[in-house]
Amino acid sequence: MANGELYVCPTVFQGMGKLLAQHPDQPWAASHLTRQAARFDRVRRLVEQGVQLVSGSDAGVSCNTFTDYPGDLILTVEGIGLSPVYVLTSATSVAAAALGRRDLGVIAPGKAADVLAVQGNPLHDLRALTAPRLVVSRGRVVVCTPGAGDAGAPPPAQLGGRHPGP
Repeated sequence: MANGELYVCPTVFQGMGKLLAQHPDQPWAASHLTRQAARFDRVRRLVEQGVQLVSGSDAGVSCNTFTDYPGDLILTVEGIGLSPVYVLTSATSVAAAALGRRDLGVIAPGKAADVLAVQGNPLHDLRALTAPRLVVSRGRVVVCTPGAGDAGAPPPAQLGGRHPGP
């Protein structure tokens, strides 16, 4: 697996941890934390052996919504001890490579124009991902929150990206 031909998606997600935060006295709490620590250790060892991780999500299953993904990435940093840069790369360019999608995963001319601009610097703290200011999907601005420079945002045609298909 460490030769770069196989990718592993450990699917780190908050799931039961969110429930545990709301109800810390659950009888299953200690066993959950023990299993989670063991899982984090296994993933950490994979990374140490050179295995490429891709970030993924089990969104849609019990205790895990689609909006939980930034928190899942934060948990990957904090639980496994990976750097924010490593986790962001695993969610972008490494994930694109694993899918064989050369048009995704990087910001460059001729690539798909999907961009997320946040308040703060996610290279230092992934919590910045919880404060999106601008979302560009397929070359079009789809979210622009106040203070994100919405009045000065270029029209979609000037963003220069392309995206295959709808």
